[in-house]
Amino acid sequence: MAEYRFITSWQIEAPLQAVFDAVLDSLHWPDWWPGAREVTQLEQGDANGIGSLRRYTWQSLLGYGLRFDARAIRIAPPRVLEASVEGDLKGYGRWTFSHDKGITTVCYKWDVHTTRHWMNLLAPIARHVFAHSHHILMRRGAQGLARHLRARLIGVSQRELPRRSRTRGTAGGSMPVRWRAAALAGLLAGLVATAVQLLLWWATARQPVGMLLRDTRLAAAIVMGSSVLPPPATFDWSVMAAATTVHGVLSIAYGLLLGRMVAHLPMRSALLAGGILGLVIFFINMYGFTVLFPWFAVSRDWITAIAHLFFGMSAALIYKVSHDQQT
Repeated sequence: MAEYRFITSWQIEAPLQAVFDAVLDSLHWPDWWPGAREVTQLEQGDANGIGSLRRYTWQSLLGYGLRFDARAIRIAPPRVLEASVEGDLKGYGRWTFSHDKGITTVCYKWDVHTTRHWMNLLAPIARHVFAHSHHILMRRGAQGLARHLRARLIGVSQRELPRRSRTRGTAGGSMPVRWRAAALAGLLAGLVATAVQLLLWWATARQPVGMLLRDTRLAAAIVMGSSVLPPPATFDWSVMAAATTVHGVLSIAYGLLLGRMVAHLPMRSALLAGGILGLVIFFINMYGFTVLFPWFAVSRDWITAIAHLFFGMSAALIYKVSHDQQT
């Protein structure tokens, strides 16, 4: 699971009790907090609200939703609210309130892990996106609360706390990345992807050698310039050396990234993550690189996409096999 630890502070020019009551009454958050789609009461708890269980459904700015149940474990009016969380997120949240010179400061600590499979798979490359989405959501909460109370929002501050150190073998811990194994996995996966392309070209009645020479010149043109582009797509040692270097460097870079992603994952999840990364790399190469190197557009087809898929999955497989043998 991917860990996220944030502290957010709101400063609102409003009475302490009014701010506390608005936050405590989370059933009405959707009335003033953009992103809070629905809050429903599942269990009432005791007379003081302790043990109360509520289900929260949120909509992020990126379109994905989150749902979790929060159980009140501490309510100390008008200073502290604390709840444990289960669902798409697991952990706890803690609100503290203070007041000075007409300004109420709300401090919220959010210490959770994501449990949704796709979020954990993408966390190594999308962590900052998820964190940024949280920060925007919290800022909108401060603005919504100020409007709700007809008060002035003085300021919002947010920061991310350091992740807890984890050691291999602990629950939820992550294994260290073996960078040499990741680099080798990238190189070998590049060979696998090339073999897959050759096989598919042959199976679809294309000329594998001619297509390979074409793509070799496309890659070599990154460092040698567009003058080496076909036609004709003939063999040239300097072109082959340049293309091999370009492919090797990119394969190693992508292998290192993939190693960071899958080091802590079991084999099945690692293969899935590798396949996803392979397709992401396809879009980076075929739609991102073409901004600078437009000649790559001729390779933008389903065969290239499948080759990238095999690159990611084979790199994950090779890395995990190598990693597991060394541990």
